[in-house]
Amino acid sequence: MNVKAIDLYLQKLKKGISQTKIDDADIADYLEDIKRDDEDKFYAYLKHLPLDIRAQTFIELPTTFQVDLILKYEAQGLAEII
Repeated sequence: MNVKAIDLYLQKLKKGISQTKIDDADIADYLEDIKRDDEDKFYAYLKHLPLDIRAQTFIELPTTFQVDLILKYEAQGLAEII
């Protein structure tokens, strides 16, 4: 997985100019690596994903990560993802 490419993709998503699609499973893999190193960065990256990509990425995350997200998110934010 090319970490720099995913970083660039996330930056473009934040600016609304990305025309490239990275697989949700690849984003989930990248976020898994980030969470192991820096949990705050994990949540920050996840927050910057568009809702539809965030929802698909949530499905691709391991169950333990999904539980962590469920416990961290407020009811409204969780409802939007689900």
